[in-house]
Amino acid sequence: MARIKQYGSRCPHIGDYRDTIEKVCGTIYKRIVFPETAPDRARKARETLCRWCDRNLEPSLCCCLHCSHFACLTHMRMHFKEHKHVFALHLTQGHLYCYKCGDFVYDRTVEGLRRDCENGFRRIRGFTFGKHQQLWNPSQAEIEVLHSENVLVLPRDLERGLRGVLNLGNTCFISCIIQAFMHTSLLRDYFITDQHNCKVGELCLICEISSIFQEFYNGHSQDAFMPNRLLHLVWKNEKHLAGYEQQDAHEFMIAALSTMHHQARSSSLNTTTLDCKCIIDRIYTGQLQSDVRCESCGSVSRKLDPFRDLSLNVDQTTNGSVSITLAECLRKYIAPEPLDGGKGIKCENCSQVAARTQQLTLHKLPLVMCFHLKRIVHHRAKKTNIDVVYPEVLDVTEFTSPQVMKTQNGLHTSSPEHDSNEKLNSAKNRYELFAVVNHFGTTEAGHYTCFVKHNMRKWYLCDDEHISATTPEVVLASEGYLLFYHKQYIEYE
Repeated sequence: MARIKQYGSRCPHIGDYRDTIEKVCGTIYKRIVFPETAPDRARKARETLCRWCDRNLEPSLCCCLHCSHFACLTHMRMHFKEHKHVFALHLTQGHLYCYKCGDFVYDRTVEGLRRDCENGFRRIRGFTFGKHQQLWNPSQAEIEVLHSENVLVLPRDLERGLRGVLNLGNTCFISCIIQAFMHTSLLRDYFITDQHNCKVGELCLICEISSIFQEFYNGHSQDAFMPNRLLHLVWKNEKHLAGYEQQDAHEFMIAALSTMHHQARSSSLNTTTLDCKCIIDRIYTGQLQSDVRCESCGSVSRKLDPFRDLSLNVDQTTNGSVSITLAECLRKYIAPEPLDGGKGIKCENCSQVAARTQQLTLHKLPLVMCFHLKRIVHHRAKKTNIDVVYPEVLDVTEFTSPQVMKTQNGLHTSSPEHDSNEKLNSAKNRYELFAVVNHFGTTEAGHYTCFVKHNMRKWYLCDDEHISATTPEVVLASEGYLLFYHKQYIEYE
């Protein structure tokens, strides 16, 4: 086995380019991979496209260190071959790729630059780390140990984090939400890095979710997980969910998020609803803008309300079609509606008795967007099976408050700068599907399953304790009850 050379590098080609690599890597880390300023984040979203595909193909996008050429890894190899270039930087994680080695390579100096920039970036995100929680940069002695013959090399397609969940008797409504939580990458990163500082005690639901994350990702067992303690805590914290009769997965998800939010706030100095910085609000909470308009004088009363999911009506389209798209459901959601049954009420602005309309739009987008397709009507014991067509990548720009106002006011300009800004806004508002909860059966007797996109790469079907691989086509053809989307472009405050 070759010994690790000076600088802790195992790539024999770095030495010829070391000065250039270190200089260029430092700049790319700060400006593109871990952008610390809003202009740099905007530039990353607008300009980091594969020059061949003309798409942002994260997590495979790379930057050539010799000419700042952006391309996906497949086309980057073609670029290397044509221009005799050697090194590129992965724009998602910042790892160094060597064309001559045909693989990502480790260099201690470059890794130190990457680690320092990522630690700074994580601090900007609002995470506070002790020294033991910062990204680790191994010493020379530790590198020797890591490369010893006794080290187990894990395969790239490792399925750590994939575990079934035992059904304890009509608890599939819990199992599917556990799976959705376990595959929410930001939530996973938070709990695996041990961010939670408990001040609640033995009834803390956040502590139990943290423990479940450890159980799923520690790699010690692939046996189905038994959620008995979680079930106990749910019954203690949410009395209406106690018992072994069938419950609603959406109701459980909202109750779990609400409980964790309140428990996290109890250990936080910030108690303002719209400005809460707990992990639940930082990931799941957005803001709806409510505009109430007087039909007489046109005055608008505006307020903001938090939301953790959007419950969308699933109705037949006006043309009688038995299918509807998710975008059509959202258009209905943001369409102005009459208030008070269309009856007039005295306007505070014009003092006239006039009808009012209310319009809801997306003012602030959450990092994770959950759509609840209202198929189940509990008070009528009825379920609708209308086909809802939903995409793997969803752009919600059309439904945001600024865009709705532009459309209503007829504002549209065309210029290179305007088109560039529109492209950036679209990138900021784009989401990728990562979990789908489905319900089978009737309102009285049914079953829940969950599709998850493991590590945002491969789709799996989670049916209680059974896990099986599947395809995007199968996922998108499923009926859909809860749809979980993760924001592709994350703007940190």
